[in-house]
Amino acid sequence: MTTTANQLGEDTATRFAELVDALPAIAWRADALTFRFSFVSKAVERILGFPAQQWLDDPELWPRQIHPDDRRVINICHTETVAGRSHEFTYRIFAADGHLVWLRDQVSVRMENGVPIEIFGVMSDVTEAKRAEETLQRSEANHRRMLENLPDGFGVHVHGRFVYVNHELMRILGATDSSQLIGQPVLSFVHPEDRLLVSARQAELSAGRTVPLVRERLLSLDGQIVEVEAAATPVTYNGAEAMQVVVRDLTARLEAERELQLLDERLRALATGTKGAMWEWNLTSGDLWNNSAHYDLFLPDGKQASFEEWMDRIHPGDRERVRLRSQHAVETVAPSWSDEYRFRFPDGEYGWILDRGSVIPGPDGKAHRMIGEMLDVTALRRSEEQRNAAETKFRSIVENSLVGIYVISAGRFVYINATGAAIFGWEADEILALEEAALLICESDRETASWMFRPELGRVGPAARFTAHCTHRDGREITIEFFGSVSNIDGEVCTIGTMLDVTAHRHAKEELERSEQRYRDLVEEVRDVIYSVDPEGRFTSINAAFETLTGFTAADWIGRPITDIVVEESIVAAVGHFERAQRGADIVGQYKIRSKSGTVLDIEASGHAKIVDGRTVGTVGIIRDMTARNVLERKVEESKRLASLGHLAASMAHEFNNVLMSIQPFTEIMARDSAALPRSADACRHIFQAVARGKKVTQEILRFANPQQAELDTVKIAPWLEDALAQAGAGIPPQIMISTIVHPDCDQLLVDRNQLDQVFVNLLCNARDAMPDGGSIVVEIAPAENRWHQELSLERAARYIRISVIDSGTGIAADILPRIFDPLFTTKRNGTGLGLSIARKLIEGQGGVISVESAPGRGTRFHLFLRRGSSQAPVERIAEATNLAVRRVVLVEDEISVAEGVTQILSFVGVETRHVEFGGAAAAAIRDFAPDAVIVDLNLPDMSGMDVCKAIRAEWPDLPIVIATGHVDLSVGHDQVHTVSLMKPYSLDDLLEAIRAARN
Repeated sequence: MTTTANQLGEDTATRFAELVDALPAIAWRADALTFRFSFVSKAVERILGFPAQQWLDDPELWPRQIHPDDRRVINICHTETVAGRSHEFTYRIFAADGHLVWLRDQVSVRMENGVPIEIFGVMSDVTEAKRAEETLQRSEANHRRMLENLPDGFGVHVHGRFVYVNHELMRILGATDSSQLIGQPVLSFVHPEDRLLVSARQAELSAGRTVPLVRERLLSLDGQIVEVEAAATPVTYNGAEAMQVVVRDLTARLEAERELQLLDERLRALATGTKGAMWEWNLTSGDLWNNSAHYDLFLPDGKQASFEEWMDRIHPGDRERVRLRSQHAVETVAPSWSDEYRFRFPDGEYGWILDRGSVIPGPDGKAHRMIGEMLDVTALRRSEEQRNAAETKFRSIVENSLVGIYVISAGRFVYINATGAAIFGWEADEILALEEAALLICESDRETASWMFRPELGRVGPAARFTAHCTHRDGREITIEFFGSVSNIDGEVCTIGTMLDVTAHRHAKEELERSEQRYRDLVEEVRDVIYSVDPEGRFTSINAAFETLTGFTAADWIGRPITDIVVEESIVAAVGHFERAQRGADIVGQYKIRSKSGTVLDIEASGHAKIVDGRTVGTVGIIRDMTARNVLERKVEESKRLASLGHLAASMAHEFNNVLMSIQPFTEIMARDSAALPRSADACRHIFQAVARGKKVTQEILRFANPQQAELDTVKIAPWLEDALAQAGAGIPPQIMISTIVHPDCDQLLVDRNQLDQVFVNLLCNARDAMPDGGSIVVEIAPAENRWHQELSLERAARYIRISVIDSGTGIAADILPRIFDPLFTTKRNGTGLGLSIARKLIEGQGGVISVESAPGRGTRFHLFLRRGSSQAPVERIAEATNLAVRRVVLVEDEISVAEGVTQILSFVGVETRHVEFGGAAAAAIRDFAPDAVIVDLNLPDMSGMDVCKAIRAEWPDLPIVIATGHVDLSVGHDQVHTVSLMKPYSLDDLLEAIRAARN
């Protein structure tokens, strides 16, 4: 039978169709405008699991199965097709069973009259290549992290100046600190002859071109030439374009650096993608067919190769295995197979090939042809070898480290070296088996360390250092210093760091701190001043009590001579004592020193020589404050003296008041009878003045002997000061100017206002008398500062307010100043000597303090320290006026002359008086006389005036009673209604006003 041309064409078409269907890639053809497939090879069933017919029937199948993140390729394909350009792209597509397959789609466009009519191409399964690429990228990332721990010099420079250097680069350049390099020009460390080469290399890198490693010479800081091999990479550093340089000594490291450079080049090549080398081998004829990519990759001379020649190029170590696997694939007619082996490239070097393919059976069911695709995976293989070598080297370094090294992820140790495990007393495998790494940390520190044991709950951040108490396997507590940082490794958040057992160091430090604390407690808590001075008498150490005593800080006086703080009159004695101490004597002496506020303090100082190695190096000792004790002794002595003086004064004042009371009413009678006689009226006026002066003297004596109990109330400072100055203003001549300074923090006082007015006016009058030719008075009200701690304790000062009366007068002599508060001491011709003594008693009775500062010609400063008031508003007492309607009075008085005077003076206003001398007769007189008021003397011969008042109240509860007394205490009877007290001697007006008050 003769074979026709048609039969021959059909055979050829059938053979081509079989060849296309047998290819490990999907051949396809589609409309250029609609992308509807008109042909899809059967390889689509092997690669994606879809029947070929489904691709023809369902035009949406291809775009629908593309991964959503890769569907942009549809637009790319459309754009390139319309432009009539052949194109190629790689994308992910979902297979029929749902798994992802990477396809490289090579597309050609058939045009007619400039219009795209049809597109056709080949979809190659590059999933394995993509996975290899991803593995390679992860390997590269791990490799770069690993480089940070390798002994290479690393640096980053921006605009030609270093912004980062590691320790190895610092060592290479002879720097001991990074600050010696940071900010310095990079080229300044390059040998002048190599600077042009380095600059050109940097320009190449900046332009995006890859440059090989370069051998260059560097200049260290000390001028030494260091031969290195350097690599640089463009990076972004803090948002700026930068260069990262890797510097390695040429000693034993040059070859490793070359391998890293080669690996980097191959990684870049792999990252840009490779075209698959496709081949077909006819098992019957032995013919081998290759596509153009296969020629470019393996057979650049264009020569065909037989199977035996191909096998001969396989590495002898892999050749037999590849032969047996190929034979097994042929014998079993394997639909797919893959193998990886070493292959000799045209340049004579061996590389690694990933060979994948299918066996095509013939009509008899036996293997007829083999079709496959080859990928050059040499770079991947070598990078794995390099990585394994580097990891092996790094692991060796880590495992033999003298410090513990660990990795924690999801709360568990995923790595710990033997040193780290030994710190806890465990084996590494035992620690890795723990469910919770935090169990090794004492519970008190687990919260602080949570960032380390649960890094996935936080964020990636900089390295941190902290110390934690941990539990050793034997149960004892140990202290470990951790250093670590949170990193993201291949999408897994981990803590990587080191650890060091510092238990012994901690114990030593704690013992030292306890020892130092005991010494500080012993020295600083002592209330006496502990000091030391050098042989020249300069302070070398002082404890905290020095500041409490003097107000100076220790820092103010370290290095200053002790004589600077001693007052002039004590310097000679102090110098003599310390000279004797230097000669070995134990000294004790009393001196006067001046505090920071200027106050003179009495101290007692003891000391002895400080001897070191047989040589006297100064004096050490104790200073004790004797001021308070001396003041107390003086006050005790003064109290005894004042007590006896007070009893005598009270008795004399009371009798004197009765004498004055005998004179007062008769003088008023004389004044009324002789109102028309000028000489008599003038005489009466002089008698009234004498009586008033006598009354004032007895009041001061009685207040001194028996001061009234202070009635404390809250007083607002501003209105009080205005009233007090107005009260005293009449007695201040115009040539004396008064000004005030009130601190804004001073609002209220807790005082007895009457007593404060008396003291304040007394101080203003004293200031006036000290300036006969005029001057100025300043009233300053401010918080009681710490400098007044001699008058107030430090804790009390914050609760007090200081009122200072400052004059520019003549001042007080130093020999008189200590006596001005003594009773009956005065320098005034007409003074009683009781004003300041009474002032001190009144102020101290309110819980306050009064002090004075003065010097001749420099004026005087009186200071009142009074308690701060609360926010409660002061109570204002307003007396209501009442009309007098009294016609008869019973007078209980044992002094006949007083009784006669009161009786006669009351008769002038129409009041009839019934007089009785004894308290026991008062009730009968009241029943018989039915008076409108009763006047009772406080001191009666048969009973107390207060007992008389009680008897009257029992029978006549609303009868007004006036208690007349020669004592200054006017609070007598205030606890009873319709009862008032009246100080002798009193005038008729005073008596009538008292009766009015008792009636209300």
